[in-house]
Amino acid sequence: MLSTMSFFAIALLLAAKFVFTLFSYASGAPGGIFLPMLAIGSVLGGLVYSLLGLFGYQSPYLPNYILLGMAGFFVAVVRAPITGAVLITEMAGSFAHFPAFIFVSIIATLTANLLRTKPIYDSLLAQIPPLYPEQITHAAATLHIPFMEGSSIHQVSELKERLPGECILTGIMRGEERLFPYPSMEILPGDEALIEVDQRAARLLKEELLKLGMPTEDEQEIKSNGAAFT
Repeated sequence: MLSTMSFFAIALLLAAKFVFTLFSYASGAPGGIFLPMLAIGSVLGGLVYSLLGLFGYQSPYLPNYILLGMAGFFVAVVRAPITGAVLITEMAGSFAHFPAFIFVSIIATLTANLLRTKPIYDSLLAQIPPLYPEQITHAAATLHIPFMEGSSIHQVSELKERLPGECILTGIMRGEERLFPYPSMEILPGDEALIEVDQRAARLLKEELLKLGMPTEDEQEIKSNGAAFT
């Protein structure tokens, strides 16, 4: 009878199986943890049976303890009580123990929740890097850049070429109408370019962008004055 076997030998077998499972899964070799979970659960059930034998409890139902250990350990690790109960029932080949499997699954789920352990597959999923890394985002600001008579820019394509890399042209306001900025579109005096920029750099970019809509002579004058101050 298993009850006469050394309790410490089964405990050592359980510890060895657990450690070897860690090493085999961490190695990255194909195999997974599904079958090792069932094996550890079966040894755990045998350990409980042996522990009861130390206190004089003799029972011929060793296979029942093994199956209950498999169900309890699987459900505690995966946190799927119905799946665990049905799975072990199929392995047992009889529905006679299904109520016991359900009861053990409920106890295992409650115990795992009280210990605040995470389901194993949720933990493994959290270790997978996201397909699209999280990007740092900042608020956007829309700048209205007017174009005056004599500006050096006459088409949307010219404006896009001279925009800084962090600016996005989203539209052209002509009166009260917002137009789509297709490349060949002509920019008329009085038009306003709608440009999206990072809100943190909006002030500096606005000073630079306003020069694009000014008459050419005024733009040159501003540049010369800026050079004189530097």
